[in-house]
Amino acid sequence: MDPKAIEFPESSESTERELKKEWHRTHPFRNSAFVKLWLGQLLGLPALHIVFFAMIIQVFHLTGSNGLVGTLIAVISIPPILFSSIGGVLADHINRKILMVGSNAARLVFAILLFFFHDSVLAIMFLSFGIASLTFFFQPAENSSIPGIVGKKNLLLGNSIYMFTFYVATFLGYTIAGPAIEWIGVKTLLMVVIGMFGSATILDVLLPKLSETKWKHAKLDLGETARRTWHGMREGIVAMKGHHALQLTMLQLIYIFNVERAIVALVPDLTLNYFKISIGQISLFLIGPLGLGAALAVVAVHAINRRFTKRQIINAGMLGNALFFFLLPIAAFSSTIFNGGGQTPLKILSMIVLALMAGFADILIMVTAQTLLHEQVDDATRGRIVGNLLALMNGLGVPVILLIGWLTNFVSAPHVILGTGILTFGIWWVCASFSKKELVRAETKRRNK
Repeated sequence: MDPKAIEFPESSESTERELKKEWHRTHPFRNSAFVKLWLGQLLGLPALHIVFFAMIIQVFHLTGSNGLVGTLIAVISIPPILFSSIGGVLADHINRKILMVGSNAARLVFAILLFFFHDSVLAIMFLSFGIASLTFFFQPAENSSIPGIVGKKNLLLGNSIYMFTFYVATFLGYTIAGPAIEWIGVKTLLMVVIGMFGSATILDVLLPKLSETKWKHAKLDLGETARRTWHGMREGIVAMKGHHALQLTMLQLIYIFNVERAIVALVPDLTLNYFKISIGQISLFLIGPLGLGAALAVVAVHAINRRFTKRQIINAGMLGNALFFFLLPIAAFSSTIFNGGGQTPLKILSMIVLALMAGFADILIMVTAQTLLHEQVDDATRGRIVGNLLALMNGLGVPVILLIGWLTNFVSAPHVILGTGILTFGIWWVCASFSKKELVRAETKRRNK
């Protein structure tokens, strides 16, 4: 046989080189459509959170009312309840590029209106609600466009880049907003936001067509969608029947999620009037450490999960939040009484440490609760139940936010937060006692076998 006729398999080294070339050739960042989508996200998402933070500070600056700040946060919290289901349906029925361009262009218009009417509390409420509502039409279209842009081979990498950017951009938006307000003022900052929304809209216009669905095929029964949303929220509750540990976990998650959003309404008053720090320092000494604590928890939660039960981890997170709510107002009071409101390294350090602890505790609760939910809920209904529980969490949060915000008309912000800390300690003690009984019951059952 002629040796030249024999075909030898390609060396593994050569194959590896070819695979690397193919990976670099098909990488999402070599895909111009994905780069445009990603840059749009990198501009639009921080703009969204910058404008919300700026308007929270602006309402407090105009009125000095925690109740009105709480009302603004409640107004921003309503769109997820009303429009999250509708936005998802539209993303499946209308060309996603059209939906993204239209939503971003409308957010741009609302931001321009905010520039002219940012001294009116009523206008801020209305326009912030509009921007928040449009976001729940934009995000489902943006997210569901990724598979069609990057293809199946790069879907995991594309989603990873998207989610990483989502969290980083959200964190940066809130962190940058405070110093930016201090350095350039609300009006100039709104001009920057207008530029960011405008650039994001242009990038969306440059995207290719993202689906073949025509306008004439889009049929949406708003009444039916509202009924499905209501029944879905009920389904999320019914699905947890018989899962006592899961019920307790979800109640803890709902409590922490909503109380923390309500406490946000008190942050301008607490920090500016009691800690006596500037708007820019709110981002640096409170919001930044919260994000850093959350990032540290993401890294550590897997190792912690190997050493402790999920119930123990969630209860530890509850204890961390209770300490945060309890000690933060005490630090504010002591700062005012002993330091005359002046800045001291100890005051700043206490705020940073408490914020780090709260961010760490939040992730312990959220990640572990989500894992527990995934483990105990049937795969066929898991997606609906998770979505419906999120809607339920937002729905229950609106009255809590309003209550805590307006309560400060009668009691000071530090006293309200201190009371929240005492209540959270009580909830932690009840949950820890329940978990201990569950462990004893499980151990007794194991021995009897």
